[in-house]
Amino acid sequence: MDGGLVALLLIETLRGVEHAAKRVAGHPYLLAAAGGVALIALYATAGDRYAGLGVATINGVLAGTVTVSAAAFLFKILATSLTLETGGSGGIVTPIFFVGATSGAMLAHLLGLPQGMLAAFGFVAVLAAAANTPIAASVMAIELLPTPIAVFAALSAATAFLMVGHRSVYASQKIGLSKSAGLEVALGGAIGDVDIGAIRAKKGTIAHRLDALGRSHHGDESDDT
Repeated sequence: MDGGLVALLLIETLRGVEHAAKRVAGHPYLLAAAGGVALIALYATAGDRYAGLGVATINGVLAGTVTVSAAAFLFKILATSLTLETGGSGGIVTPIFFVGATSGAMLAHLLGLPQGMLAAFGFVAVLAAAANTPIAASVMAIELLPTPIAVFAALSAATAFLMVGHRSVYASQKIGLSKSAGLEVALGGAIGDVDIGAIRAKKGTIAHRLDALGRSHHGDESDDT
């Protein structure tokens, strides 16, 4: 599974839980209690490995000495989202490391490749995509892996960064550049305020032609109905 897709799942889960929590924002104690009950149920089902930072799990997965469930990254995404969006305290960077490393380990077992290598790939790719930090993630790849492999890890970080689009776990992060030459995106605003409907394909590009074709086809279907 590509790091960009995993990062996108993390971002959208955070946003989804946030929107759900807003419905009871006027009752903070009820929200906190509901979040606590949900976390207890999650830990009772999946184990307490997903509570806290999980540094031991991250180190073990990267070293290849710890085997985790194929759904480990999904459990951590859910645990992190429930904790942060229902009143709990904590950071997001270490959970990103956990999600990235365990998703890479899952892919390694599916493909029959070395766990440590793909865990490191996932580690840097999810960081690059979820936090929009491809340069920092690439530097980490060089530090974590032998040089020949680090090049491919850096490429996976750059690919994930582009794939996730204009999204981030940091909703207040400013948009400094467009990730696609075929899209028009307003720069300077907060990434959490991006209106998907306001993003337009640039005229003359393949994306614009495909968009026009899709709109025309949709219009034809509407006329037929």
